[in-house]
Amino acid sequence: MKATKEQIIKMGCQIIKEVLKDEYIESTIKVNEKKVKIFPDNSGTYYEHEGWLFHVDSIHNYGEFNDGYLIYFLDNGIPLDLSIAHGDGSSSSVKYIIKSSTGKYIRVSDTEFFKHHNFDFTKKEFVKRRF
Repeated sequence: MKATKEQIIKMGCQIIKEVLKDEYIESTIKVNEKKVKIFPDNSGTYYEHEGWLFHVDSIHNYGEFNDGYLIYFLDNGIPLDLSIAHGDGSSSSVKYIIKSSTGKYIRVSDTEFFKHHNFDFTKKEFVKRRF
């Protein structure tokens, strides 16, 4: 079932709090529908799927700029990737986030992530692409 914009906002904010242990500026939240990419291995291929892009700024400020967080979700609300653009010009990424049995979002390895979700890449929603 497709997640709503409101659900993506709730999940995105929860991930920032639980995975990064950070606070954010609520007025900067932006959510857009877009195609997202899933990279299941290093074979030179990836899959595109309908999804969401969640963006919010952190409370951490570096002069003119705040840290910014981007989270990519599948259209059903499964988080895929968290990218961090630091206000000082550097960047980092947290891949593979799942909701644990306790209901909190946690980081996991790629093996754990794909085992947890068991995606069926043969379904028409997953469009195979090459680099």
